[in-house]
Amino acid sequence: MNRVFTVVFSCYSFGLTVSPILGGWLGQALGLRSVFWISALFFASAICVVFFVAEQPVVSRSVSLDYRGLLSNRSFLLLSFLFLLLFLVLYLGQPLAPNYLEEVLGLDLPWIGLLGSAHSLGAALLALWLGRFKGGWGLILAQGLVLLSLVLLLQAPLLPLLLVSFFLRGAFTASRSLSSALVGKVAGKGSLGLAFGILSTVSGLALVVAPYIAGRLYALRPDLPFLASIASIPAMILLTMIVLRRVL
Repeated sequence: MNRVFTVVFSCYSFGLTVSPILGGWLGQALGLRSVFWISALFFASAICVVFFVAEQPVVSRSVSLDYRGLLSNRSFLLLSFLFLLLFLVLYLGQPLAPNYLEEVLGLDLPWIGLLGSAHSLGAALLALWLGRFKGGWGLILAQGLVLLSLVLLLQAPLLPLLLVSFFLRGAFTASRSLSSALVGKVAGKGSLGLAFGILSTVSGLALVVAPYIAGRLYALRPDLPFLASIASIPAMILLTMIVLRRVL
């Protein structure tokens, strides 16, 4: 299941790597209006592809499909609590990174866009690599890579090292697909859709709160959001190891 989720979502990240460059070239050559028409054609093609997806077997209605059955699953509850904290900590150093690059390091917008492409490329390639690890080791390694990316961001204003930093930062995106795989292992077959929905809500709450906290810290000192994330990730790695040992 790790490989299934990481391979599928890595394709999404590969698209994000190419689309800014392709969209900019098309907009300059054909005009911005044409970019939206071409994008609409890609969406129409994607809709056609969905029709070729094989049907999945229907699970018997005797399997618990309500919230009560899923919320009595202790392993699922532990993972949900873990991911709420995990995504809050990992995302804390990300929303204001473009501001830091422009206001503190003095990078121009085209270079910041290039770093964004490096991030997407890292998300695609690292997801494929991290998905090969069994159990929760891929998720643990992903946290370590995000930690390293933040250290490089603060210590290395040189563009080549910033490219490495943003490439490693793609491990955050990989961690989201790895979390889905772990939830799929502990939730019952009849509750998978509901479990993934709750996981999306939990991770979404973390992504709502983290930018606000990051903004308050950034107002005090621009490097504080990154330092707070760096200081918290080691504790999250330890907590992840404890929870996954109990769950898996």
